[in-house]
Amino acid sequence: MATEVRETENKYEFGPGAVLPCLGDLPGVAQESGLAEQKLEAEYYGTSDLRLVRAGVTLRRRRGGSDAGWHLRLPLEAGARREIRLPLGRPGRRVPAELATLVRAYARGQALAPIALITTVRRPRALLDAAGASLAEVATDDVSARTMGESTTLTHWREVEARVSAHFAPRAASARTSLLEALDSGCFIALLNDLDQALCGPLPAAKAHRPAADVLPAAVKRTSRRVRRHARRAGRATAGPAREVAMHETRKAAKDARYTAEAASLAGRQGISTTPRSPAPLHSSGVRTRRTCGPLASLARNVIRTQAVSVKHGCSAVAVEHGCPAAAALRPVPCASSPGAVH
Repeated sequence: MATEVRETENKYEFGPGAVLPCLGDLPGVAQESGLAEQKLEAEYYGTSDLRLVRAGVTLRRRRGGSDAGWHLRLPLEAGARREIRLPLGRPGRRVPAELATLVRAYARGQALAPIALITTVRRPRALLDAAGASLAEVATDDVSARTMGESTTLTHWREVEARVSAHFAPRAASARTSLLEALDSGCFIALLNDLDQALCGPLPAAKAHRPAADVLPAAVKRTSRRVRRHARRAGRATAGPAREVAMHETRKAAKDARYTAEAASLAGRQGISTTPRSPAPLHSSGVRTRRTCGPLASLARNVIRTQAVSVKHGCSAVAVEHGCPAAAALRPVPCASSPGAVH
């Protein structure tokens, strides 16, 4: 049976020769107790493109220590995360189905395989209050890491880990069943892929081949009619939730109309030609279209990026509110080509 733990943990660099000072005189700490040295060995799992790593998700199988087993760590707010734990089970490299399901939105159908082996020699200390209850655990770690795959890289470092944990009591699954099924559906995976495409890649445009003079004026009229239609509904709605929803739809329609009008205005100022009659006009038209498409694409991409991020974070807030372990899957995955994509 899976166990859920919410952790607040921080790691700090710990240079060669550094010594951890006494922590027993910290506010609220009545006693500092040394614990037995531990040797931990963990295999980390992910996809070949490190998508889980880029999203801040950790999936590992660890031997040694008091919490040996499978661990899936999902990021929450800054410095905190939710950890789902399963027993160690039999030796092997197959991720438990329960954890594989929770990272399906990240893996996007790619195989989960070992990507790193990390060995840690840990020297922990427990910080206790006056009643002898544990407040936190602070440990100095000597860490060795080896990448797994086509090439191997060996690294070693020292760090200090400070962790405060709180165990959550098991919760009834019925309250989350519908949400979990939705997050594990093919439609939701397709939505995530579409949003990532909008965030990171070129935007598809079904009518891009048609003359701007034909497409944009019609789009402006269509969005303007939508604003008037929603405004009339809002005016007829009675005060309360129904009116609030109607006003929200009106604001969205007005924003859509504004962006469409700005794009049409920019295209009109540039004077795009889409029907060249000779090689010279063809070259001129291509240059002018290229100069115009740059700002238009940037404008559209910024609009879609804002909407995509809003959708992802809005869904994330709902999922977190309902205590869904898969809520972190709604966080945007950094583009592989962007700085700091792998961390």
